Amino acid sequence: MRFSQSKGRFSRNLLAAAILTPTLVLTGCFFDDDDDDKPGSGGSTSSSAGLAYDGYLIGATVCIDLNLNKTCDASEPSSTTDADGNFNITGLTATQAKYPLVLESTADTEDSDNPGVKVGTGLKFLAPAGSKTVSAYSTIIQAKIQAKLAGGDTRTLAQLKAEAATELSTTLGLGGVDLTDYDPIATKTGSGAEADKITAAKIHLMNQILSNELLNRLPTIITQAQGAGVTPGAAASLLAEKLESVIATIKSEVDTATSGLADAAAISALDESSVAISVLPISVTNAELLAQQTAEDAANEAIEDELGDAGDGGSTGGTGATGGSGGVI
Repeated sequence: MRFSQSKGRFSRNLLAAAILTPTLVLTGCFFDDDDDDKPGSGGSTSSSAGLAYDGYLIGATVCIDLNLNKTCDASEPSSTTDADGNFNITGLTATQAKYPLVLESTADTEDSDNPGVKVGTGLKFLAPAGSKTVSAYSTIIQAKIQAKLAGGDTRTLAQLKAEAATELSTTLGLGGVDLTDYDPIATKTGSGAEADKITAAKIHLMNQILSNELLNRLPTIITQAQGAGVTPGAAASLLAEKLESVIATIKSEVDTATSGLADAAAISALDESSVAISVLPISVTNAELLAQQTAEDAANEAIEDELGDAGDGGSTGGTGATGGSGGVI
């Protein structure tokens, strides 16, 4: 993201990203019975750890969205991303660990590719539970899950996540790589095949473009939504769905803009300002926002039907631990 922020670096071979050691770990009895969800029951606990990138994001808040409002509320388990973009939310009950993730930039958030420059408070990413990387792509995948739920799909959240991730990967020509467990920054700077590094550099550039749109457009759309009596959460879902609907065009235009570049390093020298994207910026109507609110309510009800009550609303469980060893944006 090079708004006045920037990007990041991370590296892993494209194929290895799909099958090797994850950057986000869910530990403990993830699907324990209800007794383990009761505070003080002595049951096993879980954690949610990973990294956040446009580039890697430093000093952003990542939380478990227990009330499904797509906002990190003070009572919800959370973590602050460290100097490498890593987060680690510990002490979760089994049920809490199954709720979606939200990332919000703060006044102190930086993109480590642009040290000392503040991102600003407008950036918001969403991600399904179990995501190992939180990005614009995980945001789109979570929106796709919610759209399927709103449409009456009765499959489990895990099944819907797998399908949504595969659909996005297919659109981007990634051959099934799960974009909730893939770090293009690491891959493009790693020691893998040059073809994989070039693909990763393009995927990173597209994420920068998408992130820039989320940062710059979401606050305006939220203001519009509130004027129409629509929640900020519904506004965030609508923008993500709109981005998903044009992502094939974004990919095509990025491919065109980078067609004359021979290696990943040359592509990595570009940022979102280097590529003209005809379908951006996104605009929405009040009618679309109102329809999205109906869909948002239906999707949230379906999530609660599967997960049940988290019990404590997040006042117990998450410890707010900071992340692991590193991240950059």
